[in-house]
Amino acid sequence: MAPVGRDGAAYYFAERDLAATLEGPLRPSSSAGKWLGGGAHGLGLVGTCEPAQLAAVLEGRRPGGGALLVNSRQRVPGFDLVFTAPKSVSVLHGLGDADLRRAVLQCHLDAVDGAMRYLGAHAVVARRRSAGLGATVLTGGPVAARFTHGTSRAGDPHLHSHVVVANLAHGSDGRWSTTDSRALYAHRNAAGALYDAHLRDSLRRGLGVSWERVGAGRYDIVGIPRAVRGEFSSRSAEIRSELATVGRPSRSRRTAAWASTREPKGYVGDDAQRAGWADRVEALGLEPKDLAAVVPTRADPGNTARPDGSLDEVEFAQLLGRSADGVVTRRAVVEAWARASPDGASAVQIDAAAEVWAPTHGELGVSERPTASGAMVLSAAVLERLGPRPSVADGQARYAAAASGLTAYRRRWGLEGERGVPTQQDRAAMPVKRLLEHLECERAIDEAHRATGRTRVAGDTIGRAR
Repeated sequence: MAPVGRDGAAYYFAERDLAATLEGPLRPSSSAGKWLGGGAHGLGLVGTCEPAQLAAVLEGRRPGGGALLVNSRQRVPGFDLVFTAPKSVSVLHGLGDADLRRAVLQCHLDAVDGAMRYLGAHAVVARRRSAGLGATVLTGGPVAARFTHGTSRAGDPHLHSHVVVANLAHGSDGRWSTTDSRALYAHRNAAGALYDAHLRDSLRRGLGVSWERVGAGRYDIVGIPRAVRGEFSSRSAEIRSELATVGRPSRSRRTAAWASTREPKGYVGDDAQRAGWADRVEALGLEPKDLAAVVPTRADPGNTARPDGSLDEVEFAQLLGRSADGVVTRRAVVEAWARASPDGASAVQIDAAAEVWAPTHGELGVSERPTASGAMVLSAAVLERLGPRPSVADGQARYAAAASGLTAYRRRWGLEGERGVPTQQDRAAMPVKRLLEHLECERAIDEAHRATGRTRVAGDTIGRAR
């Protein structure tokens, strides 16, 4: 995420690369953009984004020669949010046939839209002052335009979208104003994680791809070797090489290295570009048949995608554990949940799942109420009986109720250090009050299993998930 300058509109229509064909016809010196967001629709901006329209909203004006909506010389005109596909997805898009490229592109665009809907609901807000106090108000959504590109400046496959969000918001009180940029910055990591998870889910369901963990909260497609991903990461290599000459890395030095190695984009025809990429991957041993094996659903239309996956509870706990003071915001829970979902899930499902564990209580932007991170992490004994949480929202409320009841029961009866399931003899020796609580926990766990599509192991009176 970066601010857009006063003359920033011209940049997005001057780019020329393979990506100009992704969302519209290739026109000389023009990249097709698409309007998105409730705020844009409220201004009558739908479909293709034209240069004059983008320039107007960045100036704070109504498009078509309309009046000035925001009169602030100090305001930043807008913000550029960049959503970048993992390198393995870019390789699949760049080397696939026309049908595969369209399918991968659609999954990418759906993921961008899902992340932007999250931002529209939680981060595109406005500030108001009344009687010396500040208040946050909901808006009609972002006034935004999406520009999608398929290559990097080094000429490698690099599927990504720039979403230009104008610093312009129509509040629920009917007033136009600037957005609260603090909220966009605060929620940008959650939105990025939601994009990644939504993309994994879409590609898994639509094409049957599998994912492997390559770092903390990072995943790539199984079947596209690391050597191939590295071959098409020239820009990263350039930046790392430049950083090696300046000493200890820092954020400012990384930015300087990025800027100093940033060459103007050149345009290469679609067929010529992809032919060169194919030669490079074949030299590394990746053949067309290997690429086809990555997408089994295309080879076998009857091959249905796996059911929804589960949360990686260890990863989730580690991501939440980064909080120094032991509390986390809801947006941090959303980010951790998305990054700890190996198979992914839609942005809507993850947002809804997070709402069960860290409800918003109506707060918006940066005013989210913090929650104790420990309350989000479940004990090994609870996970043993319930199984990992589903990554989607379905059944989440039943799961949370069972986990809460089981945790309270174990704490009340001093069972925190014990594992396993009580035997028939153990239950016969229980005091009546504890037995009633035990049976209530069993009932809640059964309901959670049914709600999440899980079943008991035979003979398990508490109910381990398969």
